[in-house]
Amino acid sequence: MAEVHRQIQMQLEDMLKSFHNELLTELEKKVELDARYLNAALKKYQMEHKSKGESLEKCQDELKKLRRKSQGSKNTSKYGDKEMQVSDWGRRRETVGEAGGVNGEKDLRFVLLL
Repeated sequence: MAEVHRQIQMQLEDMLKSFHNELLTELEKKVELDARYLNAALKKYQMEHKSKGESLEKCQDELKKLRRKSQGSKNTSKYGDKEMQVSDWGRRRETVGEAGGVNGEKDLRFVLLL
């Protein structure tokens, strides 16, 4: 009876070892890969968010400059159209959730050239 119990115990230990090697080790590897992917995705998101925020700040600074120019100028309508265009561009970028990026900066340069 004791011998049978010992054999069953050894079989149980062997099954647990094979379970650990086959399943848990693979799961640990997958979790590690997922953690790496999520860290990389977080860094990418943070960099994109930062660049879009910087682009929005540039737009807001340009809008402030135009407002100062239009207030000091005798011909306020000269800068009024540009101010409205830059203001609209900034609002569109905020509402869409895109604070600029490469295309946004090109759009802003185009508006400022008008």
